[in-house]
Amino acid sequence: MKFDQTAEHIKVQARHTERHIKEQFKKLHQFLAEEEEDRLAALREEEEQKSGMMKEKMEALSREIAALSDTVRATEEEVQRCPLLDDPQLPSGALIDQAKHLGGERKQLPDNPERIHLFYSVLGSEGFNSGTHSWDVEVGDSTGWELGVLAKSVEKKKELCAGLWKIKLCEDKYYAHSPSAPLTALVVQKKLQRIRVNLNWNSGKLSFSGPDTNKHIHTFRDTFTEKINPLLWLIIIGQDTVKHRT
Repeated sequence: MKFDQTAEHIKVQARHTERHIKEQFKKLHQFLAEEEEDRLAALREEEEQKSGMMKEKMEALSREIAALSDTVRATEEEVQRCPLLDDPQLPSGALIDQAKHLGGERKQLPDNPERIHLFYSVLGSEGFNSGTHSWDVEVGDSTGWELGVLAKSVEKKKELCAGLWKIKLCEDKYYAHSPSAPLTALVVQKKLQRIRVNLNWNSGKLSFSGPDTNKHIHTFRDTFTEKINPLLWLIIIGQDTVKHRT
């Protein structure tokens, strides 16, 4: 009898222990599920936070790059607008006036096919047959002058007009002339004392403007087929002088 009671007690004890184990594991499963959900939620929150932070940094970097690009573009535009700096100039009268002392002396010089015989002219030593070039000519208070470019093939001892693109001052009036266009009067509001010459050989464009104000004076459009040199011609009256910078 005692053994039967013991066996029954063991069965009851086993069922009780089983229920207890199941309840504990049920609680453990619930805890683990809640812990899993909490950790996944925390992971998603951190992911969103870090992603948002990286997005803000990328947007800030994009704004900085855009601002830097605007600064570079503005600087390039400013450089394009700024006039070319002049070479340092000596004060007027700093050098000996050789023309005053030697003006009456005639020199015997060897013949040079590049020398222009008919006018008091100076031909630029450097010629151009491609590209873009710019130079300034200071005519000051000269009462008459011509400046432009001359084709290399032109016979220097004869008439130059066949290969000369020029603007000029004559009797207080300004004119433009080229091989393909007749003499044309120019409207100039203020006396020209300094002129900038801009040459684009490839596109056949030769323009004149005021270097200080960038005010347009005249533009030739033609087709250049050979080397051309800067040319300056001066009427010598009294103390008129000219400075030429190429």
